[in-house]
Amino acid sequence: MSYEDTGAIRADERARIVSLLARYPDLPGPEFDELRTWFERGATPLDLGLIAGNPDVAEQYRAFRESQIDRFTQRDIWKAGAFAAAIFAIFGGIFLLMPH
Repeated sequence: MSYEDTGAIRADERARIVSLLARYPDLPGPEFDELRTWFERGATPLDLGLIAGNPDVAEQYRAFRESQIDRFTQRDIWKAGAFAAAIFAIFGGIFLLMPH
């Protein structure tokens, strides 16, 4: 696959995402899932910049990012808690092993 082919495929994907964003938040489940999956797994920084700079969907883009991508999920909170617990356990272990 040539560089030009890849660019054309990316442009087609962006066009599809722009068409979905234009209808956000009134999307049926499968299309909403497609939009979310693309933002989480398929979007490159260039894609995000081009879509964010598109005045036709700028408002929907910001609303989607705010409500779906840029918020803490319960999984993020659990990860932070586990990280903090590990740090406390390490420092607690060091403190307990220190000669008094």
